Amino acid sequence: MIQLAVVLGCCTGLFACSSLLPRSTDETRMPWREFDDARRAIEQVEPYRSQREQLLSDGFDPYRNPAVTILSWPELLQKFANAEMIRTGIPDAGLRECLAAGRRCTGLSISVRRIRR
Repeated sequence: MIQLAVVLGCCTGLFACSSLLPRSTDETRMPWREFDDARRAIEQVEPYRSQREQLLSDGFDPYRNPAVTILSWPELLQKFANAEMIRTGIPDAGLRECLAAGRRCTGLSISVRRIRR
């Protein structure tokens, strides 16, 4: 009986201690509630037709949405101008024109994550 009381006491103590352990969450808050909402917003972007104002109202505002980051030309160059693309040619005309435009070109990167510890 004493052994059972000791075991129960240890278990109770362990559960009580777990509430004292630190917890953390890392969540990017964004205007889209679910992945499908973000996917639909991205699919509505039309190259050479979508206006900046529409993109901002659809949630692609890097100043209000922490999931959206502005990519400068050097970052775009680093991301897309690898040796394979240079050798075979960049398939997307918009990306090709952007890289050719140099510093006049910027892009947006979307990174959504939810981490719980």
